[in-house]
Amino acid sequence: MKRVCFGKAINYSNGIVFVSLRNLMNSIFEDAQKRLVEVFRQTELTDDVREKLKHPKLSLCVSIPVRMDDGRLKIFTGYRVQFDDTRGPTKGGIRYHPDVSLDEVTSLSFWMTIKCAVMNLPFGGAQGGGHCMYCSSGLIGTNFMQKT
Repeated sequence: MKRVCFGKAINYSNGIVFVSLRNLMNSIFEDAQKRLVEVFRQTELTDDVREKLKHPKLSLCVSIPVRMDDGRLKIFTGYRVQFDDTRGPTKGGIRYHPDVSLDEVTSLSFWMTIKCAVMNLPFGGAQGGGHCMYCSSGLIGTNFMQKT
């Protein structure tokens, strides 16, 4: 029997298969939307509200140029999604990870919208994300940190 673990490497020799989580699901946001359809069946929401909850209000992708310690220029990608501001100004964190995607950030902003509504907070949902620009492996070293 093979065990499946989540990661990026593939090692067939010992019966362990590592696969990327992204390969196992179509889209994180599509999964969230499927859950929303189940909620729609149990609630009395207007068609306008249902339609509005299917799409983010704002999606922004930015390129962030950074001069690396070795002198080369590297472009990092950042995202900001404001899903809904009906209840008030949007709130949400920033996810830094090498594999972050617009789909993931959109899904997280959707769930922040739902959490604020369930807790009756006067906020809408948002989320930011960026490809990891600093980490323990020293991707960006001391020269960059001293400049900021």
